[in-house]
Amino acid sequence: MLIQYSSPHVAVFSLILLLRNIPGRILATMITHSPFVATESATERAARDRASMVPDRVSAPN
Repeated sequence: MLIQYSSPHVAVFSLILLLRNIPGRILATMITHSPFVATESATERAARDRASMVPDRVSAPN
C-alpha cells in the first residue's frame, strides 16, 4: 500500500496519527473482550433498546 504524498510532513503526520491510534484500539478490544468486565450480551442490549423504544401506555396520547 504505497501512497504518494505532496510533502513528507503529511506522511509523517499521518503515520504518527496511525501509530497513536493503535494502542487505544488494542486497549478498547482488551477491555471489551475481558472476561473480568461484566458486560451485557448483544441480546440483552437489544431487548433493553426495544423496551425503551416502546412508549408507555399511560403517557401515550389518545
